Amino acid sequence: MKDKIRVVMSDGHLSMLDGYASRLRGHLDIEVVGCALSGDELFPLLERNFDVLLLDLNLPKSEGDRRVLPIYAVIQRLIRKNKAVSVVGISNCENPNVLRAAFQAGVVDVICKAESQFFIHLASNIRKVVDNKSVTSTAVLTAMGLQDEDLVAMSASELAALQLRYAYPNATISELAQMHTRAESTFRNLLSRSYDKLGVDNALAAVLRAQELGIFQQIPN
Repeated sequence: MKDKIRVVMSDGHLSMLDGYASRLRGHLDIEVVGCALSGDELFPLLERNFDVLLLDLNLPKSEGDRRVLPIYAVIQRLIRKNKAVSVVGISNCENPNVLRAAFQAGVVDVICKAESQFFIHLASNIRKVVDNKSVTSTAVLTAMGLQDEDLVAMSASELAALQLRYAYPNATISELAQMHTRAESTFRNLLSRSYDKLGVDNALAAVLRAQELGIFQQIPN
């Protein structure tokens, strides 16, 4: 755990940002280093040093352009800057395609806006993210069709990382991370978390266990 967890927050509604800030106030180990109401406000903040990004998956491009900011634009900007940032998506969970796109882009976890308990305990959940513990809402996995117990225990991003490891057994972690447009450290964390949840400690054992559970046949594209 870092001595100080630096957080950047984004949401298309000022009241939501104020609520996040209120929940984090008084937690001396967490520092909010920036807030954004749009992509125009978010991109300059990505130049700063921080550890966790709360990303509204419906964040508008700008104050005058209410079209949704592409998730890949944010993730690619972080990767180009070689920033090992854990991106947590915040979504209304109504569109499973948006959820899949978020994980495929490199978002580590996705939280439903309706899940009040996550935000009530926002500080402790941010600490879990930094400790590589999954905080993805069960409702998110259910919306994506991941309803089996063995799958619900693992986030979609962890499943995707494991699938890539399975598909390219001779590739290096750096090569796999580049294939999936993720920072190398983020990809390592996803693999490590998937191993823990499968009860194994290496890639070969994880692949064998995943095959036993039939996980690879059930991962959404």
